[in-house]
Amino acid sequence: MLIDRRTLLRSWHALAGAVLALSAIPAGLFFALGGRRKSGPPDGSGEWIDLGPAVEIREGPWKARGFRREIEDRWKRTVIEESVYLRRRGDLIDAVSAICTHTGCLVQRISNGFGCPCHRSDFDEEGVPLSGPAPRPLDRLETRIEGDRLKLRFVKFRPGRDKREPMAS
Repeated sequence: MLIDRRTLLRSWHALAGAVLALSAIPAGLFFALGGRRKSGPPDGSGEWIDLGPAVEIREGPWKARGFRREIEDRWKRTVIEESVYLRRRGDLIDAVSAICTHTGCLVQRISNGFGCPCHRSDFDEEGVPLSGPAPRPLDRLETRIEGDRLKLRFVKFRPGRDKREPMAS
């Protein structure tokens, strides 16, 4: 049986179209089911980070504490360095995020609170904005003591918003 050129080209076009359509199914499922999985709980509640012995946090002013956390998705692991400020008041240890609520720059300790070097937002000792474009106070983070270890529930919040809105990671 002989096939003319036109019929042959139509069948090759149909075959190529079928192959392309089938190859798009995995990508479509990937995006339909949410893409890459982010680390941490899906509700934005944060992960508990071990910050070391609780006795290292003494009464007094806020002290910066850096830590590393690992984010893992389906393809790679990424280590991110984060920073918070801690202070002890009696048996309680307070934690405040070192991330400015305006655009996400890192705040620094200044004589009467915190200051953001990027856009000149100033915060008082409790993290409440005194001046500048910061839309809300510095974000408070939850702490707890397990045995002799200080644990921090780390959550990143979207900068530039009036209300705290957790980010995925």
